Amino acid sequence: MVTQSGKSLHHQVMEDLLRRITVELSGDDMLPSEKQLCAEYGVSRITIRAAIAKLVDRGLLFRKRGVGTFVTRSDNSSNRTFNLIGYLDEIQSHTYDIVCDRAIPASEPIAKHLDLSTGQDVRHIRSAVKRNGEVITVSDSYTPDTAQARITAHDFNAGVPTFHALSQRLGIKLDHAAQTLCATAVQKPYSDLLGVADGTPVIKADRIYLTRDDKPVQFVEIRYHPERFQLSVDLILRENTTLNFRPDSSRNSI
Repeated sequence: MVTQSGKSLHHQVMEDLLRRITVELSGDDMLPSEKQLCAEYGVSRITIRAAIAKLVDRGLLFRKRGVGTFVTRSDNSSNRTFNLIGYLDEIQSHTYDIVCDRAIPASEPIAKHLDLSTGQDVRHIRSAVKRNGEVITVSDSYTPDTAQARITAHDFNAGVPTFHALSQRLGIKLDHAAQTLCATAVQKPYSDLLGVADGTPVIKADRIYLTRDDKPVQFVEIRYHPERFQLSVDLILRENTTLNFRPDSSRNSI
């Protein structure tokens, strides 16, 4: 039974579940069922669900529909429904080697992503992102090159996601990010930084961080090492959604 004063019940449950995840459980271990947790903590199912949702948002747990809730493994596989907060929490454990830090005129594509004029100064920082001493991504960050809006090299190793530092300086709140993924053949200098041969196919992400009113604040290009990073995403059908399939004799069946 949770009884600490001054904290909501779901927050108390969340803290104890966090302790269990850290101390007692390992990656891919399944949590007890909601019914078991309700009996154990003496709280309602709504409270249990709220506590678990917080830990899922932080990327510490993931759900398998119809099976249960599991502890996320701390390896290169992100086996959970992707969400931005979980991602931001996770990258705090990474280290960054700054390759370049300079002001450049915005090209037309970069200006478009940041809603700037072509040629306007932007701060470009390229970093090799490491986990356990191995490069997993090479990141190119672009922000307006003003005293408040620019990301600095110091921000990358300050122990918090760069957007958090930027949002504090600008007095804005992170709301969401838009991302597109594509395959590309990596060339120098990226191949050297990733430690792969020229022409090696990699996944490239273009990510734009935005405020609640869709104002772009930071644009990032990310190239992933082909053998050191994996992202698995659960594709979940929303409740009360009906799928209507019509036979099409003109198409071959799969």
